[in-house]
Amino acid sequence: MPENPIVSYNIACVWALQYQIEDSLKWLKKSVSKGFDNWNYIKNDKDLENIRDTSYFTALIEGK
Repeated sequence: MPENPIVSYNIACVWALQYQIEDSLKWLKKSVSKGFDNWNYIKNDKDLENIRDTSYFTALIEGK
């Protein structure tokens, strides 16, 4: 299911939990570009805690 934004989001979460920041951000970008737009969930998902301090994550949240 390569075009499913939820699958991409879940992959981003797995990478974040493993402290693979760059991989997590790559998959988060993919999920958003494919249409994942549950911003409240993205902001509060504990799985993404490891990437919250990155400039991309901050810009993503501020832009939405």
